[in-house]
Amino acid sequence: MNGKHLLVGVLLFTGIFSCNSKKEAPKMVNIGILTQKVAAFAGNNHTAKKDRRFRFDSVDLNDDGKKEVLVGIPNMYFCGSGGCTFFLLDDRLEVIQKFTVSDVPFKVLKTKHNGWHDLVIKSGRKSHFMLHNGDHYPVNPSISPLWDENGEVLEIIFETYYKGMKTYNY
Repeated sequence: MNGKHLLVGVLLFTGIFSCNSKKEAPKMVNIGILTQKVAAFAGNNHTAKKDRRFRFDSVDLNDDGKKEVLVGIPNMYFCGSGGCTFFLLDDRLEVIQKFTVSDVPFKVLKTKHNGWHDLVIKSGRKSHFMLHNGDHYPVNPSISPLWDENGEVLEIIFETYYKGMKTYNY
């Protein structure tokens, strides 16, 4: 009897822990590597050392089980009256693209185009609907259509960008 109970227990244990979803568990972002990458693509741009800082958030935009990373650099070189430049990185922390003239928060919608979730990004205090074209999202949200508030919001990125989100130096 004990052998049967042990076998059933092992089968149940194995079944429980091997029946996970198809998606990988999200990887933690290595802050040291991310900081090096940000320093490489942001440069110093004649920016005072105290202004060389960034914030980031992550989300799986293409449902591949790997989180993309969005990086914002809140300084005068990357921000202006219409918004800031944000960088979208893949799970290896390589730059996929940038978004210019953008403001937070970013909204990830449930709907998708070309395998990537639709985004809503503010620019000039207006929310714009961003569709992936199979290669990238539009770089400048202000040239995309205004969002008519249709579509279910799946996730909000950079929700606390201006209110206590951790800042890192590069």
